[in-house]
Amino acid sequence: MGLLVTERVVNFPPELVPKLHEAIFDEISWAQEDEPTKELQESFKFESYLYLTSGMTNSTGLSTKLKARKKSKRKRRKKKGQNPVDEAPAKLEFFRYEDDIIYNNSSLVLSFSLPGQAPVKGGLVLRRFAIFFPATAVAKIREEITKGIGNGS
Repeated sequence: MGLLVTERVVNFPPELVPKLHEAIFDEISWAQEDEPTKELQESFKFESYLYLTSGMTNSTGLSTKLKARKKSKRKRRKKKGQNPVDEAPAKLEFFRYEDDIIYNNSSLVLSFSLPGQAPVKGGLVLRRFAIFFPATAVAKIREEITKGIGNGS
C-alpha cells in the first residue's frame, strides 16, 4: 500500500495541480523499473493507496440516518445477519478539488476529528480523512484531475 499525504496550499496555481499528481505517480512507476534491485522494484508495486487529507463535515461527521441507527443499536443486534453500512456525511467539503475526485474513486473512506475542534460557521468541523483507493483507479483519477483544470474547475 502506498501512503500519500497531502497538505498542498489551497491557493496553489490550479494549472499546476495535475502536474503534481502526474509527478508522484510517474515517480512510483519509474521506481518500479529503475530501482537497482528486483526487491526494491517490487516494493513500489502498490495494489492500493492510502490518501490522507483534511476537509470539513457537519459537526459530528455522521449523517442523520446513521445517528438514528446508532440510537436503535439494540434493535439492530436482534436482527442477525444484518450489517448496516455507514453512510457518507450529510455535508462534506474538501479544501482541494482533487480530493473530491479521489474521494469519488475510493473503495473506503474513514474520517476522524481532531481533539478540541469547535464547529465553525454552518456547524462544520475540520476533520481528517483516510481515503483508500485501488491502484487501478490511478489513471482515471489523473485524467479527471486534468479534465477538471481544463474545464475551469
